Amino acid sequence: PYPAALGKTIAHLRPSGPFVIGGGSWYAINRRLPGQAQKPKPDYFFRISSTRGAFALTDQKAPLTSIRGDAVVSPMLVDVTSLRGNFLGGTVIASGKVIPMRPIHYDASATFYNVNLDTAHYQLGLHEKKTLVGQMYLQAHVSGLGLGAVQTPLQSLAAEGEIEVIDGNFGHISTI
Repeated sequence: PYPAALGKTIAHLRPSGPFVIGGGSWYAINRRLPGQAQKPKPDYFFRISSTRGAFALTDQKAPLTSIRGDAVVSPMLVDVTSLRGNFLGGTVIASGKVIPMRPIHYDASATFYNVNLDTAHYQLGLHEKKTLVGQMYLQAHVSGLGLGAVQTPLQSLAAEGEIEVIDGNFGHISTI
């Protein structure tokens, strides 16, 4: 089994395919100096790259495939410098940063092209009586706080962006 935080991350992402880990990695274990209250935490960083890996995201395991991306991981920062892949019948391009110390901070931007709403409806496990129809384009920037914050994650969420649906059909409304 992986260490606690890494194990949880891997369990959520469910990676498959080739991912290269390395590229300038280092690891240091520091000892407590006289007068220090706590022993310093181990420090490290490593790079993760992929040219065709995949994740199974959300509880419904929606596939993010053909991943081309790079990230640098350390105890102080997870920096996804670039990510491009196939998602929900379309393409996603994203980047973002997570500060993995409590309270967890995140800041990310993503653009989704040609997302098939029927595919999204199915793969995200939306249990509506009618399926969605159309192609979605979405550009978004999100930031906020996660675990360990005074506010709930929803209270700290800040988001902005644009969404466009082409050839959409969200049902019919009777006028009489």
